[in-house]
Amino acid sequence: MADKIVDISRAREQKEHERKEEKLEVLKDRFSKAMAMDEKPKKKIGVWKRKKKSKPSPEGW
Repeated sequence: MADKIVDISRAREQKEHERKEEKLEVLKDRFSKAMAMDEKPKKKIGVWKRKKKSKPSPEGW
């Protein structure tokens, strides 16, 4: 008989804690999607694209 005794307040607190953790996970997922945090980082531009092309000087200078 003593084996079947359940601490109701402890079980209730544990369930509430689990629900809070689930809510936090959902909020984190939504936030990361909204802020586009799971996008892949952009690749660095190659040296040949970064160099500015030399422009001819305007006539009359």
